[in-house]
Amino acid sequence: MLGVKLESPEGIANCEAILAVPGLAFAELGPGDLGLALGYPAVPRDPYPPEMREARASLPPAARTGWRFSKPRHPRASSLSV
Repeated sequence: MLGVKLESPEGIANCEAILAVPGLAFAELGPGDLGLALGYPAVPRDPYPPEMREARASLPPAARTGWRFSKPRHPRASSLSV
């Protein structure tokens, strides 16, 4: 099963194209690396800074919460949450 982490402003901006890749089973937001890419030297946590909240809100629901499998594209992929 193949999944991706969206960890940069570029990844967030291109999430629709990234999530359209055939065979991709899931996506999740990578808040630590995203925070670093946005200039935060420490991993910001809840509440996230405004630009991180905006990035998270712009993602499809399955990618916002992390490790939630979106539309399975492989017969063995299941719809589960860990």
